[in-house]
Amino acid sequence: MAFIHYRRILAGFMVAGLFAATTLANFKAAVQDGVRDFAARTPILAPAPENIRTGISWDGPPGILQTIKGSKTNLQTTAPTQAAIIQPASRPVATGSFPELSFTFTATPLQGEVINSQIHPPDTMGAVGPTQFVMMINGLGRVFDKDTGLPNTALDFNPDLFFKPVLTPVAENSTNSTRYPRVRYDRFSGRWILLVSDLPGGVDKQSNRVLLAVSAASTITPDTAWSLYSFQPGNILYGQGSNQINLFTEYPTLGLDAHALYIGLNFYSTGQAKLFFNSAGFVIKKSSIINNGPLKGTGFQELVEPDGQGLYSPQGVDNYDPAPATGYFIGLKTPANNNRLYLRRVYNPGSNTPTLSANISIPIDDLTQPIPVQHKGNTGDSPQRPNRGKLDPVNNRFSNAVIRTLARGNGLVETMWLAHHIGVDVTGSSNTNTITHNGSRWYELINLTTTPDLGQSGTVFDPTSPNPQSYWVPSIAISGQGHALMGFNAAGPDAYVNAAFVGRLVGDPAGFMHPLTRYTATNSAYNPPVNDHSPINRLWSEYSYTSLDPVDDMTFWTIQQVAFNNGTPNTEIYGIQVAKIKAPPPATPLPLGPALTPGLKSFEITISGNPVNGSGFFEPGPWSTNHLKVDIDGEIIINKIVSVTPTSIVLNVSTLFATTGLHSVTITNPDGQSVTGKDIINVSNYNCTQMVSNTASDGSEGSFSQALTNARNGGCKNIVLGTLDPISLTGSLAALPAGVTITTNKPCDAGKVEIVRSPGNVFSGDGLSLNGGTFFGLAIHGFNGKQLVVLSGDNRLKCISTAQT
Repeated sequence: MAFIHYRRILAGFMVAGLFAATTLANFKAAVQDGVRDFAARTPILAPAPENIRTGISWDGPPGILQTIKGSKTNLQTTAPTQAAIIQPASRPVATGSFPELSFTFTATPLQGEVINSQIHPPDTMGAVGPTQFVMMINGLGRVFDKDTGLPNTALDFNPDLFFKPVLTPVAENSTNSTRYPRVRYDRFSGRWILLVSDLPGGVDKQSNRVLLAVSAASTITPDTAWSLYSFQPGNILYGQGSNQINLFTEYPTLGLDAHALYIGLNFYSTGQAKLFFNSAGFVIKKSSIINNGPLKGTGFQELVEPDGQGLYSPQGVDNYDPAPATGYFIGLKTPANNNRLYLRRVYNPGSNTPTLSANISIPIDDLTQPIPVQHKGNTGDSPQRPNRGKLDPVNNRFSNAVIRTLARGNGLVETMWLAHHIGVDVTGSSNTNTITHNGSRWYELINLTTTPDLGQSGTVFDPTSPNPQSYWVPSIAISGQGHALMGFNAAGPDAYVNAAFVGRLVGDPAGFMHPLTRYTATNSAYNPPVNDHSPINRLWSEYSYTSLDPVDDMTFWTIQQVAFNNGTPNTEIYGIQVAKIKAPPPATPLPLGPALTPGLKSFEITISGNPVNGSGFFEPGPWSTNHLKVDIDGEIIINKIVSVTPTSIVLNVSTLFATTGLHSVTITNPDGQSVTGKDIINVSNYNCTQMVSNTASDGSEGSFSQALTNARNGGCKNIVLGTLDPISLTGSLAALPAGVTITTNKPCDAGKVEIVRSPGNVFSGDGLSLNGGTFFGLAIHGFNGKQLVVLSGDNRLKCISTAQT
């Protein structure tokens, strides 16, 4: 069946699109539109003091156990062999640029596949996990091997049947189905989480439910156990029985963090009127649904205030911080031209009684609602209905929002990223009466825990005139490195509907995006007969999703609807295409300055890198399964990686078995990309330097006494004491080989560095013998008997003093 969405009833105000510039110069123009004038901005409207709201909490029943096995219907497939039906515009090449396509695969339809009923729109959704990519669109779920893009059709499922045990009961001879699919992989619990809402009795006929499914494992098989849950938002917030207000739940969103699920939604009246009632936010305690329930949740009603200010289509926010203190909902004012975002904080989200902040208003640049999307080959327009064949852009609500804690300056900063599509002209302006197509605007919000503000934003658009393309239905993701990627659709009067992405590096100028990459090259128009029921425009996916690979926290994945040609005339349908976009490679290691001493058990070195086009070293932390690797040839053993920044890696190494000479270093980032620095480490048994540690105890590696032992045993002859004062020594200074130099970085006029004996120990009873060495800036104490100094002949004993204690 095809869905008739009541979003059409609100029509007139909801048409959206997403556009990106096609050259670097165009993107710079886009940046100029997106960068705010901070000096002239309107003051932020933050409540003071903050008005904290309590919600309505409830406990649901335990989960209903379900498996995928046997749930596939309305689907005929051949063997699951993958065909390159939708070819990428260009095969990936090792350019070293960002963003760069790694590979792409068709999610549906597969080669030889006949889908008996395509539901329009698909509402494109899918996310990446440790080993699989999971797609769930309206009417079809499918699981892919993420390394090959090959599907396991034994894991195909029909969401209507999969969620059937928790659907709203309907009268005999009535129907119920699902829509608005959402997919997340939860890296903290190692579970897949699926969300849909249902349509009992047809569209908008009665109050409906939000449905959840939680897997028991990170890898999905036909025997994987799923816990199914449901709740009825309207009844929870507005009563049941005689007190019930009959409300229909529309456009549920999903955000996820370590504590909770954040589900935002809109309420509409049921029946013929279908009027917007208000929006709401639900917080589901995640621990309650991980182990088969019972579900515990709290609902917050009326996120739009009586004056119209507040969150229409509230978006729950994803957060990759392993211990966030606060959850969030984000949204815009009810669909209209506006210049403000609205934020709500959720306090104590992991508890049974979370609370909600008042609306927090954040000024943004003016925007205009998007317009219907023209596309090449459109045959649906007519003089009577000039926009009927154009694609429906819905409105300017968000596909997703995500928080990342990123390194900024000398600390960590929590930032929120989100994107949506808006109407623009050929200059990228949305504050105009000459809207010609749609562009994508993205935002980075800062100061989330104090007074939230706009850190940067940008508008990505096509400046071509005439016949510019629209780029719409965007979604955005931010890697652990701080790079950003946005995936979306692209179409115009002279361009078929394709899929594309843009990206920015963490160090790029504010508001900047790199040039657009189209990762499909379909040559099909989009005029499907099944979609002719639309009263306004042709239905199109209401959102997309861009996710981050949990194994490395570096690799991006995006999923988009595209026009599709299966080779048969007049059978135009849609396809779903997935793209994997790789991060920049590691930075190139630079030569290590001082030579390493052979025979040492443990000491630290720093490998520096030269970052080019976003390259850098990266360690994702404990929540990822892949980690940064360092290999050094010549039997240099790496005891541990001490610290990692994009430009340096501190290693604790051993040279006990190292061979002398030059050695290469290979750095492999968690995504598997490697870079080798050839012959950058020198192991030398003489002309090298040993640094005495500030913290090493006497006799241990890094101590002064151990440095002397190394020098006597053929190690580095240059010993640097830094500014240590005093140095406690239990061993002898005698019998040092010729050429040993002991120095200190501490100036003589700042006081000498003292070398003293430990209590109960004295140096050699025959006196002190500094054989042929050069020593200065030192005060040496603790002799027993005759004192003897043998010079090397250059008379460089300035500032030295010796004494018997």
